[in-house]
Amino acid sequence: MELPSTKKLEIPVEILQEVFFEAGLAGWVSGAEPTKLPEFPGSHQFRFEKQTEYGKVVVLDTYWAQEGSNVSWGFTNIHHNNDIVWHMRYGGAYQKEAIICVKQAIKQAYESKVFFGGRGFSDIENYNRTIYYQNVPDVN
Repeated sequence: MELPSTKKLEIPVEILQEVFFEAGLAGWVSGAEPTKLPEFPGSHQFRFEKQTEYGKVVVLDTYWAQEGSNVSWGFTNIHHNNDIVWHMRYGGAYQKEAIICVKQAIKQAYESKVFFGGRGFSDIENYNRTIYYQNVPDVN
């Protein structure tokens, strides 16, 4: 049985990660307002583009959060010259009061350039030592 061929990555992973961190710091953790996608009710999206010496890199972070619910989910794609080269899904639930902790944990990971499943540290307990954040990437 012949396996499908995969296209060779034409940009160093380190550059993709650097753009990922820049996009993350410019997105949800920054407090910026996301774009709403009318064709997908409840959706929000942050788009970040950067021209590199290897071509254009676009990071799309799209998530859904329904009014009145503490559940959200989404995905992040990194495109290089119009090809998807990385994809991450995420989801979970937390009380509104925990948003400041979640944002701080993710922002700290982006600033520290920690790439652990794309969402930062495996765990952190540092927001006034009152809230514990845990990141458990799915192996699927």
